[in-house]
Amino acid sequence: MSKSDYEIGYGKPPKESRFAKGRSGNPKGRPRGRKNIFTVLRDALNEKVIITVNGVRKKITKQEAAVMQQVNKAAGGDNSSFKLLAPLFSMIETYMDDNKKPVSQEAELEILNQLQLRVRNVKIKHKHPKNTEE
Repeated sequence: MSKSDYEIGYGKPPKESRFAKGRSGNPKGRPRGRKNIFTVLRDALNEKVIITVNGVRKKITKQEAAVMQQVNKAAGGDNSSFKLLAPLFSMIETYMDDNKKPVSQEAELEILNQLQLRVRNVKIKHKHPKNTEE
């Protein structure tokens, strides 16, 4: 095929400017993607913090610390914390068997999903009241 027989146009680049055999059009490769919100949240919740309980320093995850704070607030009489945790109490008891074995990972995920739904509902209800004329 001579140069005059080859039509240059859309999808038909000149032969001189094509990629050489064995050479990639993207030599650096695909750039690494940024983390999504779930990965960022998981990483943040799994970070370790040092707390002091009864004079003893312990290293726990932020997730454990957050749960401990909510439980302590509820025990101290904080009504909103108790309302948030109350349904979880019965759910945890339901998932535990007679031998008091720890909750399975699937059950834990179900409990967390239920808690997430409750938190979303609370935020939605309190966002912006529409037409409060009575």
